[in-house]
Amino acid sequence: MPYFQPKLILPPNLSFANKTILITGPSAGLGLAATDIFLQHSASEIIFGVRNTTKGQTIRSQILASPRIKTSNPSPKMTVLELNLESYSSVLEFAREVKKKWDGKLDMVLLNAGTGSFKWETVGEDEGEEIGGHEKTMQVNLLSSALLAVELLPVLEKTARITGTPSRITWVGSFVQFDHSLEKHPVPGQYLDSNDKDKSHSILSYFDDEANFISMARYPDSKLLVTMFVEQLTRFVDSELVVINDVSPGMVRTGFGEYPVWLRGMMAVVFGLKARSPEEGAKTYLHALGVVGKESHGMYLSDNWVTERAPITKTPMGKQIQKKLWDDMLKEFLTLDSNLEPLVRQVV
Repeated sequence: MPYFQPKLILPPNLSFANKTILITGPSAGLGLAATDIFLQHSASEIIFGVRNTTKGQTIRSQILASPRIKTSNPSPKMTVLELNLESYSSVLEFAREVKKKWDGKLDMVLLNAGTGSFKWETVGEDEGEEIGGHEKTMQVNLLSSALLAVELLPVLEKTARITGTPSRITWVGSFVQFDHSLEKHPVPGQYLDSNDKDKSHSILSYFDDEANFISMARYPDSKLLVTMFVEQLTRFVDSELVVINDVSPGMVRTGFGEYPVWLRGMMAVVFGLKARSPEEGAKTYLHALGVVGKESHGMYLSDNWVTERAPITKTPMGKQIQKKLWDDMLKEFLTLDSNLEPLVRQVV
């Protein structure tokens, strides 16, 4: 990343008129900024996927009361739904509600919600989850968001067939994928062996082992796996129906992340010199969803350009990780929902 990030320019005539857009994590930071800008660009309906619906309703009221929104988009719809990405059950319930209410009416999904922590924490074990116990960063940033994406694909495909325009999924990735740990600390071979039927040797189990947790690298590792999953998923999705990409908003001043005390001062200086405002960073979302076309399907975008992923993704080891990740996630998701598309298009 250059010392100064380039200024981002959106087309002056960019419009999301008649579009229904679902956003996860819209109650703060980039998600909140994106919501505001989508509405300024004439989005007709926003679906909020939030963990705290009371807070979500408060923010909804504040947005709709904004003079800027009242002037530019006087009658948008905004719906607040509960979504806890730490829980597969919550994801499935959220997806069921979206399918019921917006079948053939959902145009775009922005997978913005994420978490970043230097602490080891697992989620799901004590909530009656059929599958639980995954490490928190991987569950939120990768697994639950991926499950939601594939659950909603049939809805998006139906919308595309009705409108004649491809629907969209944009997943928020990050340039920190380049800081991953998987070359310095390779995943052992038994976790990458496609012929090994031992569930304890799935690649997900590798990241669920606290012994393999590298605090400074877990967030970058999660974003590397996200970009790998996006590339693999698009091999099974027709870009005439749904265009899927992942985008880095760059370095943004959002207060995201839990830096240790010894690092906070340095990061405050770095962010002060380099970081974009949330409003500027959110422009990358609008570009990924509304400017680039089918050429971005399966691609990684940064600074509003289609660009290269971390070099490991081109290596034999990276391709092996990507394929095994896909296989293991596929098997887990089909355990949760045996009718899931597009996963059932493959032979497991």
